[in-house]
Amino acid sequence: MPLDHEIDWTDIQTTITSIVGDILQDNQPKLYQQDMKHGGTPLHWAISREVIEALVDKNCDINALNFDGRTALHIMVLRGRLECAIALLSRGAEHSLCDNELNTPLHLAVKQSNIAIVQALVVFGADLEAKNNMGYTARHLVHTEMSNSNADKILYVLHAVGAKRCPEESRGCGPSCSARGDYNGVPPAPAPGAAARDLVSQMLAVAAMDKSASLEASEKQGKLLCLDGGGIRGLVLIQILLHLEEAVGRPIISCFDWVAGTSTGGILALALSSGKSLRECQRLYFKLKEYAFVGMRPYASEPLEAILKECLGTETVMTDIQHPKLMILAVLADRKPVDLHIFRNYQSAQDILNDLNGTSSPREAAPPGAGGGDACFRPPRPQEQLAWQAARATGAAPSYFRAFGKYLDGGLMGNNPTLDALTELAELRLAFRGSGQLEKVPKTNLKVVVSCGTGLIPVSQLKDIDVFKPGSLFETARLAWGLSAIGSLLVDQATQSDGRVVERARAWCACAGAPYYRFCPPLSRDVAMDECSDERLVTMLWEAHAYMRDHRDMVKELAALLTDTDDKI
Repeated sequence: MPLDHEIDWTDIQTTITSIVGDILQDNQPKLYQQDMKHGGTPLHWAISREVIEALVDKNCDINALNFDGRTALHIMVLRGRLECAIALLSRGAEHSLCDNELNTPLHLAVKQSNIAIVQALVVFGADLEAKNNMGYTARHLVHTEMSNSNADKILYVLHAVGAKRCPEESRGCGPSCSARGDYNGVPPAPAPGAAARDLVSQMLAVAAMDKSASLEASEKQGKLLCLDGGGIRGLVLIQILLHLEEAVGRPIISCFDWVAGTSTGGILALALSSGKSLRECQRLYFKLKEYAFVGMRPYASEPLEAILKECLGTETVMTDIQHPKLMILAVLADRKPVDLHIFRNYQSAQDILNDLNGTSSPREAAPPGAGGGDACFRPPRPQEQLAWQAARATGAAPSYFRAFGKYLDGGLMGNNPTLDALTELAELRLAFRGSGQLEKVPKTNLKVVVSCGTGLIPVSQLKDIDVFKPGSLFETARLAWGLSAIGSLLVDQATQSDGRVVERARAWCACAGAPYYRFCPPLSRDVAMDECSDERLVTMLWEAHAYMRDHRDMVKELAALLTDTDDKI
C-alpha cells in the first residue's frame, strides 16, 4: 500500500473501542468481518448508516484506502449497500477515486448491475469518462461485463446524462458504446402528464425577447430566480441549479439580483445566500431526511430547527445577507383571512412609503416562535429578523411540522413564488417613484426570470368526487371517499406550482419584456414531501439530471443571459 495512504492502526483501535464497541452492545452485527481481511478502517467494514454516521462524526477518514486501494464507498458499492453509499456520499466522500485496478465506484456499480447505486453516483457527480486499467469507461463495461436484464436500463441511465461513446480507435466495442453505434439502452415508460402548450410558450418567449431588445440599454436590469416548495423534493432544485452553475462557470447565486423562495425553496435560497455551496446543500437535504422526518407526523420541530441554526447561524439576521435580495414566502395564520408575508433583507414598498409619510405600523415585541400577543401584528423589520426563523417559518407545512408561532408554510398561498415576486418588484418600483427616489430604484426591471420546480408528478385519475346526502351504508362509504378526494383536490389547488400559474407567469413576463425560463422535470412517480427512501430519491434525482441534460440547449441559452453582466444591486 502506498505510504501516503498508510493506516494509523492506533487511531483505528481507539475508534473501534470507543464507538463501534458501543454500537455493538445491542447484539446486532454492525460490522462485516469478511471485509476486515482486506484492511482499511471501520468504515470499510460497516453495514449500517448509523455506524457510518458515528464514525464520520468522530473524524474517521472517509476516503482512507484498504489493501486493494479501495475506499469505503468502493466497498459499499460492491456489497450493494445503497443506504451506506448514500450516507458516505452525503457526508462528502470522494465519488471518483480509483482502486488498484483504476476502477472507480461507478465502474464497480456497473459490474454489479445495481441501477440505484449507478443513479446515486451519477447525481452526486461521478466522473462518467474515467477509465480503468483496461482503458474501459463505465459505458463500455455495460457491453463487456453485463448480460442480465439490467444492462439495457443501466446503459440508458448513463446515456441520458451524457456518457460518451468510445473513440474510433477503441477495440472490442459493441453497438452500445462504439463510436458508430446507435444503441442507447431502454428508456423507462413515460409517465402520464398534463397537456403541453409548447407553441404558446414559444410565442410568448419570442415576444419577451423582442420587447427586451427594445428597452433602453442605459436602464439597469435585474435577474430573478424563483424556487418552488416541495419538501425533500428540494433536492430537484439543487440538481437543476447544479447544471446551471456548471454552464455559467461560477456560483449560481452570484448570477441573480433577486431570489424568491417558498418552503423548501426558501430554505435553499437562504442557505445559498449565506455562502453554502450546492453540494453542501445537497448534503444538508439528505441530513434533513435522516434527522427531521423521524417518528409520526407532525414531526418534532427541534431537529429541523437545530439543522437550520447550524446552517444559517443562530444570530444571523436577514440584513446580514447583502446579496442577492431575498423574498422568502410564509403565511400569517393568526387572522382571518390569512395573509401572505414576505421575509426580506431589504426595505419593503410599504416601509418606503411609511418613511416618506412619517408613519409607522405596530410591530411585535416577541420573536416569531412565541405565541400570544395581538392577533394582528407587524412582523419584525429585516434587521431584526433572524434568518433561521425565516427558514423555519416558510417551511412550517401543516401536518408535517408544527406552526412556527403565527406562521405557516408559504406554499399555502404561493408554492410557486414567481407571481408574488413579480408583484413585489412592481410595488417597489412604484414606491420609489412615488417617493421621488427614482435614482434609487434597484434593478426591478428584469432582464430574465428563471423559475425552478420540484418535479411534475404523473397525472392520475380520481374517482368518487361527488358529495351528496347518503341514503345507505354503501353511499356513506362513497361519500367518505368523495370527501377525501375533494380534500386532496383542494390541497393540490392551494399548493399548485405548475399548470396555469406557470402560464400566468410566462404571459406576465412576456408583457414586461423579460425572457422566462421554467425548469421542472417530470417524475415517474409521486414523491412525498417527506420521502425517506434512498432508492426513490436517487431515481428522482437521476430523472432531474437527465431532464437538464435533455434541455442543455436551453441551459446554454440561459447561461449567456446570466453571464452577460456582473452588475449587482
